Amino acid sequence: MRRRLLHRARQIIDVARYARRASPAYRVSAITLFARTVPICLKHQFSGAEAYRLGLFDPTTQAADLSHYCSRKRLTKIQRSLNPPSLAPLLRNKAIFYRFCLAHGIPVPALYAVVFGPTRGWTYRDRAAAGIEQWATFLERDLPAEFVIKPVEAAFGHGVMLFRRQDDRFIDPAGTLFRAAALCESLCTNGRHDGFLIQERLHNHPQLLELTGVEYLQTVRMTTLVDADHRAHVIHAACKLIAGSNVTDNFHGGITGNIQACVDLRDGRLFRPVTASPDTPGYNTLRKHPNTGLDIEGFHLPLWDQACTLVRKAAVQFLPVRTIGWDVAMTPSGPIIVEGNIWWNPPNQHRNLHTILQTIRDLCPFLA
Repeated sequence: MRRRLLHRARQIIDVARYARRASPAYRVSAITLFARTVPICLKHQFSGAEAYRLGLFDPTTQAADLSHYCSRKRLTKIQRSLNPPSLAPLLRNKAIFYRFCLAHGIPVPALYAVVFGPTRGWTYRDRAAAGIEQWATFLERDLPAEFVIKPVEAAFGHGVMLFRRQDDRFIDPAGTLFRAAALCESLCTNGRHDGFLIQERLHNHPQLLELTGVEYLQTVRMTTLVDADHRAHVIHAACKLIAGSNVTDNFHGGITGNIQACVDLRDGRLFRPVTASPDTPGYNTLRKHPNTGLDIEGFHLPLWDQACTLVRKAAVQFLPVRTIGWDVAMTPSGPIIVEGNIWWNPPNQHRNLHTILQTIRDLCPFLA
């Protein structure tokens, strides 16, 4: 009981903080916004940040609008009824995830190495490596001209690093040059992450590159559900497009400046592209990509049918995990799975979560 009361108190304080932040946008006092919104957040288990981004502090919000959304906390309860929590490391730990995919013939980026701090790691040359000297030799001799380094358990694009060779050193997108030994030392002595993957750098399909003018990888979040008869379905998809000077497609509620557009599951057409401002509540709809001026609305994703076939086949391999949010790269050589998310975030920004939840209930009636 005490823990529940403490959680409730923190939630109320969180809502009050965002009420103050929302007050100037709606020209209504923070006290009024707080009094109106806190019952909504407590009843539907929204955090203050969720309420702010979804525009729930807006005095004109109607009760019917809430049916379009689901809080992260409530969605997690549904996901836990579909996915055994004990299997979460199978997807959350990328070292395990990629090795599992490779064993089952699921297309993923080529895996060059796994580095576990100063301890021994693994390389694709089928040999172990340990210590800065051995890892530096591996980087110098055995890696291609371009590669990606990412933490084994990071999310939201945190810690992802891109490198390409420049003479006898490696350069990142910011133009910083590293010698092999210095780069390896930063990985082996990193205090924030337990380990890192070194893997293939993928490239966008030419049509996506033309739409955005961005060379960095942009993926499609494709959510699957496996029904009681072990048939896999794609129940939602959204294309994550990079805008501005970002180097990852992380949306993070829209505050990165990147864009997300719904995907019509029938034909791969994009619609309702949205982004957000870090300083104002709610989402903004935009039809054209800010970098190129080309239409996002109505753009047809390349390789859409192949991507659907890919994630449906992959989903069945991960049973008894029933619902997964896949990040799929549309590359010149075909669709490739970049990540699988067991606790995928609610795509509330598209205002269609009620239809996703109804699809889950229809396909998995055993949840009732």
